[in-house]
Amino acid sequence: MSMKVRKRKPGKLMRISQIYLGEIIDLEDQKIYRLNNKVISKVRIFGVVLSKNEYSNEGNKNCIILLDDGSDTIELRMWSRPIKRDDGSIEDQYTMINPVKEGQIIDVIGKVREYNEEMYIIPEIIQTNLSIQWEINRRANLIKLQSDLAD
Repeated sequence: MSMKVRKRKPGKLMRISQIYLGEIIDLEDQKIYRLNNKVISKVRIFGVVLSKNEYSNEGNKNCIILLDDGSDTIELRMWSRPIKRDDGSIEDQYTMINPVKEGQIIDVIGKVREYNEEMYIIPEIIQTNLSIQWEINRRANLIKLQSDLAD
């Protein structure tokens, strides 16, 4: 019996300031993020962690991380909840924030959401321990993307 492998959609590489140019709209029974009339299921951003605040509410763990990429800031919001991985294993998604530290540069893929007219990101992947070369390449890619948009 063959197992169907589900591929993740890559996040759209963006600056944080670009995220705020889009909007959250209702489409049937779900909320979606749209920028320039295009639906974007996931975004990919990177930046410096300005703060990381963890708290518990009725036994549930929550975390808000404030991220700054030099163009703007945005919150990453997480709740403790089990998720099923592609290999069938169950993992608490909340554990991905454990290695995140204030002052660290991180790469994030996640979904844009809105609450009380404030946009935030629910991360699906957080990458830490990035090299200086990685950061230089990412900044170059973002500059190229911005110049392509200007043309």
